Amino acid sequence: MITEHSDVVANEFAKLFNLSSSEILDHPHCLIGQTSEVIEKIQRRREEFGINYITFGGAAIDDVAPIVEA
Repeated sequence: MITEHSDVVANEFAKLFNLSSSEILDHPHCLIGQTSEVIEKIQRRREEFGINYITFGGAAIDDVAPIVEA
């Protein structure tokens, strides 16, 4: 999720999954933050975990276009 308020979003997800917001932000299946932060997370996860493919929902197409370009 592309947002300038990653702490708020992570806190909401943390409540749903009974985790801390930092656990949500660090989880390899979660991409929450500003565009530049998400790009960095994707690159780091590719290096650390070998994750080469990521799927985004159709509703996020406008938000992820800059990420795909990077």
